[in-house]
Amino acid sequence: MSKCKSPDRQVIVYSLCSSNDGAVRYIGQTTQPLKRRLMAHLNRAKHTQDRHLCCWIRRQIEDGHTIKMAVVVENAVWDVDEMRVIAEHRAAGHRLVNATTGGQGTYGDAHPKGGKGKKKPEGFGAKVSAARKGIPGTPWTEEHRMRHAESKRGVSLAPEHAQKIAAALSGKGKSEAHRAALSRGRQGRALTLSPEQETKRVLNAAAASSRPDVRAKRSATMKQTLALKRAAKNQGLYAAPALVA
Repeated sequence: MSKCKSPDRQVIVYSLCSSNDGAVRYIGQTTQPLKRRLMAHLNRAKHTQDRHLCCWIRRQIEDGHTIKMAVVVENAVWDVDEMRVIAEHRAAGHRLVNATTGGQGTYGDAHPKGGKGKKKPEGFGAKVSAARKGIPGTPWTEEHRMRHAESKRGVSLAPEHAQKIAAALSGKGKSEAHRAALSRGRQGRALTLSPEQETKRVLNAAAASSRPDVRAKRSATMKQTLALKRAAKNQGLYAAPALVA
């Protein structure tokens, strides 16, 4: 995305791809000549390390490929057509490296103090909403789901977040499909407890073992086991283990 200096200038929505496979990986908009805009992307990729687009461009160049730019929409509507084209390409399965859904540019050269851009024209929000209506979001691949699950595994929720989730789920029962999915997800997974949970488990077990009803049940179980062993021994079905000298 580039910042439009004037809403009256011609806007072009463009795409970037690699000579490696020709797949579209980025959608942007500009009012600059395409050659100048492409050089800006290449120069920024040399000095920026934390943007997905820059990392992708740098990797393609290091592998000996070239970055190609193509016009997608001429005389486009600033922000609106960019957002529409990004949504359409993602819905079609293109693995875009765009960090946002588009429409993040402003009409000024730079953000004024406070980080707020120039006010959008009247009716701009309605145009964006109409352009996105009926366009589905980007479906997650199985690899993306696995990476996301791995990044969340073992991460504890903040107490406030946990309370909000508990309040939202209060009184809601789980469907049979949900229960089956939870059961499949727990199969083969070792139970990992935090230090606080482990301490609580040990204290609960110690408290339970001191209760009279628990001691009585344990004693009855041991007596029943000994009685069964004696009966089996009397019938010749049980032999005590031999002692090793």
